[in-house]
Amino acid sequence: MREELLALALQVRREAERRRIGRWHLCCMTCSVALAAVLEHHGYAPRIVQGSVLIDRPSRQFGETILHHWVEVSGFDLDVTADQFNGHVAEPLDPVRVMPVGSDPRYMGRADADSKLMSEIRRDDDIVHGIVSACCDPVGLKVTRRQEFAPRWGTNS
Repeated sequence: MREELLALALQVRREAERRRIGRWHLCCMTCSVALAAVLEHHGYAPRIVQGSVLIDRPSRQFGETILHHWVEVSGFDLDVTADQFNGHVAEPLDPVRVMPVGSDPRYMGRADADSKLMSEIRRDDDIVHGIVSACCDPVGLKVTRRQEFAPRWGTNS
């Protein structure tokens, strides 16, 4: 299972890199929403997590932790933007990480991400749509931009 999760996470990362616009387009929230949609397409039940990453080199901009989003599924944490912290941690992180839930103490403060916001991003964000379409519809069945991918996570009011 870990190998399949890693393959899907790497595919999402590659597609996200192809669509990067400017410095922030590999943002953790966008990539986590896309990864969750791809995982759901493959029969998994993902949870988007909002937490923080403890950094080794605090700065005035970030302090000791940086707000972060990643995906939890089937006992694993999946982070497709982990390398964004490489200027702030002692040992470089791989761009894509698949690790048992809670195995890295730097990932702290786990909470469900705002599901209403995540659903809106999933529905409206062109980058998310492009990533999901490329990963789940490689033959181009022309899924419309506004199509709801029917997220299975709950909704916050």
